[in-house]
Amino acid sequence: MLRRLLLPRILFFAFIALLMVAELWFSNLGSLTNNLEGTAALMGLSVAAERTRLLVLIALDTVAALGALVALIGCIRDRSRMRRAGAMLGALGLLLYGLYQLASALIQLPPELRGTIGLVGLIYIGIGILTWIVGTRPTPDVHPSR
Repeated sequence: MLRRLLLPRILFFAFIALLMVAELWFSNLGSLTNNLEGTAALMGLSVAAERTRLLVLIALDTVAALGALVALIGCIRDRSRMRRAGAMLGALGLLLYGLYQLASALIQLPPELRGTIGLVGLIYIGIGILTWIVGTRPTPDVHPSR
């Protein structure tokens, strides 16, 4: 019964972990290792600035993915403290990722990219807030109705 109650959380944290690993592997790490010069030109940055930006994003992807994995394991093993700690770590990584994207859109990137990258930042901030809410709210059977 408890696992059935936690199934939506399990699916949510599995999705977040998969999303962050895919972002890390295919987008940021792929851009860093395959075509850094082309990515820098596309973003309107120098190669050194784009390398730094990608390394920061890779670090934040890693934090968010590890947090989601810890929360996922906490859900599967029914460990509420582990779930909450993982959710908070994942939410922190997602919030910082979103804030960094938003800040780089407003400060660093050319005007034609500001809207798109800024929107991506806001989406990640929203996902971070949702991760915090999903991971830290009590399990329904922990606090039965009176």
